[in-house]
Amino acid sequence: MCAYFGLYSSAITCIVLFESMLFSWFSVFAMPLLKRWIVSVVSMRWIVGLVVAAIAFGALCNTAAADSAPWVAVAQSEEGIQYVDPRSIQATAQGVRLKSYWQPAPSKEMFAPVYYVTEYDCQDSYRDVETTNQPSSKDWEPIGADTLNRGAMEYGCAIRGGQ
Repeated sequence: MCAYFGLYSSAITCIVLFESMLFSWFSVFAMPLLKRWIVSVVSMRWIVGLVVAAIAFGALCNTAAADSAPWVAVAQSEEGIQYVDPRSIQATAQGVRLKSYWQPAPSKEMFAPVYYVTEYDCQDSYRDVETTNQPSSKDWEPIGADTLNRGAMEYGCAIRGGQ
């Protein structure tokens, strides 16, 4: 029994020594290489991520700059400010069609601007074709005392010559 225990004991000692040597080798040689590889992979991911983000941001800025409208404030009231995109003004059979947006006054409960595509008859009527990218089925309505719509109509009709 003692011989068997001695053999078993030496085998365990041999395994422990082998594991110890393997761990020493791993910690001395392989671990720095593994750490370096992990750091380089993480660094490369960060670098690639930053480059992709920079390219996307640049493309977004260029697109935004190209598509940004030179909005012109055409009317102001206690309700807010009405802006028109002069590039969007088109002559129609009834008058003009244009893109505009209304920025509510700070005292209003609404904070986000409302975007419109509106047709004006260049006399005293309008109809909203789209409101914030949603089709609108409004019929022609009189402008009346609506100073914001009146300002947009006068601006659009003056640009297109009241056609």
